[in-house]
Amino acid sequence: MKNVILITTGGTIDADPYPENPAAAPFNAIFSQTASAAAKELSEIISKEHPDIVCNHIAYSAKDSKNITDEDIKKLAVLILQHFKETPDRILITCGTDRICEIAQKIKDYLPDLPCPVIFTGALIPLANGPISDGTNNLEQALFAKPDAKADIYIAIDGFFTDPRLIYKDFQQRKFVLKEA
Repeated sequence: MKNVILITTGGTIDADPYPENPAAAPFNAIFSQTASAAAKELSEIISKEHPDIVCNHIAYSAKDSKNITDEDIKKLAVLILQHFKETPDRILITCGTDRICEIAQKIKDYLPDLPCPVIFTGALIPLANGPISDGTNNLEQALFAKPDAKADIYIAIDGFFTDPRLIYKDFQQRKFVLKEA
């Protein structure tokens, strides 16, 4: 893998730090930083582990996934389509975890024929919270897991790398789980 595109849409991964008590986390993620923490973190991962990878960052939006509209999703699909001409080996998209599965599935419906894997990822705890964030692990998983993955839409989060139809966020347990067959 040599050419990766990172599209950031906002979500918890790029949000301001959450309080130590998860129950006190804001209903909507708050973004006061102008630069994407996910883009910075991915750049550090690449420079340490695979400096031969070229990563192009596209800052699409800074929204909580609850505020992403159908129009936003259509525009995201067009943006992804426009960047296929760069012949990426993989496209990573950061997204809020509340609707990541739904948004990934809608993109899959809009773009059934893909030239490379498109992987959605995010975090339950912002990267701004430092080592307790799951964001770094999720970015690494999105970048490196299943290097032979066929061209399709995936979610890489919470230890999973799977089709968005096969996973969901359990809001009670604050984790992702596979759907039962």
